[in-house]
Amino acid sequence: MTEMIKAKNKDEISVKPISILLAEDSEDDALLLIRFLRENGYDPDYVRVFSRGQSDDALSKKEYDLIIADYSMPQFTALNVLEMVKERGIDTPLIVVSGTMGEDAAVDTMRAGASDYIMKGNFRRLIPAIERELQESKIRKAHKRAKKVNQLLSTAFEQAAETVVITDINGVIEYVNPAFQNISGYSREEVLGKRISLLKSGKHDAKFYEELRNTINAGNVWHGRFKNKRKNGSLYEEEASISPVRDHAGQITNFVAVKRDITHEVELEQQLRQSQKLKAIGQFAHKVAHDFTNVLMMILGNAEMAKKQLPASHEAMQFINEITNSANKITSFVAELMAFAHPSPPRTTAIYLDRIINGIDEIIRRATAPAINFNIVVKNPKVKVKVDSSQIEQAIVHVVANAVEAMPKCGTLTIEVSSTSTSTEDATLLPLNLRNEDGSIPEYAILTISDTGCGMTEESQTRIFEPFFTTKKDRHNVGLGLSMVYKIVEQHEGQITVQSAPDQGATFRIFLPIYK
Repeated sequence: MTEMIKAKNKDEISVKPISILLAEDSEDDALLLIRFLRENGYDPDYVRVFSRGQSDDALSKKEYDLIIADYSMPQFTALNVLEMVKERGIDTPLIVVSGTMGEDAAVDTMRAGASDYIMKGNFRRLIPAIERELQESKIRKAHKRAKKVNQLLSTAFEQAAETVVITDINGVIEYVNPAFQNISGYSREEVLGKRISLLKSGKHDAKFYEELRNTINAGNVWHGRFKNKRKNGSLYEEEASISPVRDHAGQITNFVAVKRDITHEVELEQQLRQSQKLKAIGQFAHKVAHDFTNVLMMILGNAEMAKKQLPASHEAMQFINEITNSANKITSFVAELMAFAHPSPPRTTAIYLDRIINGIDEIIRRATAPAINFNIVVKNPKVKVKVDSSQIEQAIVHVVANAVEAMPKCGTLTIEVSSTSTSTEDATLLPLNLRNEDGSIPEYAILTISDTGCGMTEESQTRIFEPFFTTKKDRHNVGLGLSMVYKIVEQHEGQITVQSAPDQGATFRIFLPIYK
C-alpha cells in the first residue's frame, strides 16, 4: 500500500468503535489498513484470518460490523468469504481490497454480493465506502427488526384468544383477527370495509356511544363492556379496551379494539347470584312457613272447637267458616312455601320428552282461552331424558300459565321439543356454562315454550325467577310459580333461560341432559 491519505488532526475526530473481520494473508498490509482506519477516526476491534478454517471459526463466534477481504490469497479468496457469509445468512457489508484485480474481476465480485471494492494503491474511497456501507447496513437491520416485530405482532394478533379489531377514524373496519370471526360469526371478507356499527345490539343508547367516541377521539383509552350481536342474531357480551393509534406526526389514524368474550362468565355469575338468592329466600321461607304452620294450627283448632260448641244456626258460624276458609288458603300457600324451601328430591325415570307433553296436552288446552292457538312441535321425537315426570309436568304447567296470562285476549302458544343434536341452530342455543371445557356442545334436550304476548323488559327478565316477583298489575295475585320451575330444573341438573322484549312475546327454554 503506497498511497496514504493524510489523517485529520486527532483532536477533530471522534473515535468510532468498529468490529472487523479482516481476511488478509499479508500481515504488513493488515497492519497498514488498521493504522489507516485509526488515523481516520475508527477504533477497530479486528480478527485477522487467512484460511477457510479460520474464517469459519471467526464467523461462528461473533457478529461483525464490517468484513474486509483481500481478493486473492494463497489458500482462499474473497469470493470464498462471500460464499461463507451467504451460507450463514449474514447481512454484514463486505468490501474487497486488491492490488491486482481487473475490471472483469471487480464486476464478478460485485455480482457475487460484495458491497464495494477498493484498490490497495488507492485508499481514498475506503472511508466513504465504510461509512456508506455501515449506514446502509444499519438501515437494513432496522428494516429487518421492524419487519420481524410486525410479523410477530401479526402472528400474535392472529393467534390471540381475544378479539382484535382495527378501524379507521370513521369506524370502518380494516382488520379483524380469527378470534373475531369465531366469536361474531362474521368472516373477515364480510366485515372488511364495513362500519363497526354492524355489531350493534340495540342494548346501548346513543349517549353510551357518544361518550365512547368522545373518549377515543380525545386520544384516551376507553374501557368498558359491550353487548353486541352475532351474525346469527344472538347476543354476546364483551369486555373491551379501545385505543387510538397515532402516526409519526402524532395524528390519530386508527383505533384498535382488544375485546374478550365474557358471555360465559356473565352467565355463570347470574346463575350463581340466582342460586344464592333462592337459597337465602328458601331459608327465610322455611322459617316463615314453620312459624305460620304453628299459628294456623291454633287458628284452625280454635275455629273447630267453636263450631262444635255452637249450634249450626248461630250467627257466628258464618264468620267461623270464613276464618276456616282463609286459614285453609294460607295453609296451601304455606305448603307451597315448604315445597320451595325444601323440595322433595326427584324420583327419576327414563322417558321420551314428547310423551310428557302429550300427557298434559288436555290440561294445557283447557287452561288456554279459545282465542289462543296452541301448537306442539316435535322436531326430534327421540329425545329421552331421565326426570321426575310429575315435577317436569308441574314446571311446564307453571310456564304455560305465565304465557297464558301474557295473552289475555288472543295469541299463539307453542311448545317445541328438540335437542342440541337436532340442528346447528339448536346447538347454538345451549348456554355457554353447560358446554364442555373445550367449547364443544354436549347433548341436551331442549323444551321451548313461547308465546306472542306482551313480553317483558330486560330488567324483568333478570328477576323473573325470583319468588313473588311479578310483571302483573295485580300484585296481590303472586306466587312461587316460575321460581319453583327454576328449582325443579336445577334439581334435574338443567337450566332455564328466558328471551323476551316488550310487545314481542317471550320464549322460555328448558335444557335437560339427554339420557342414553
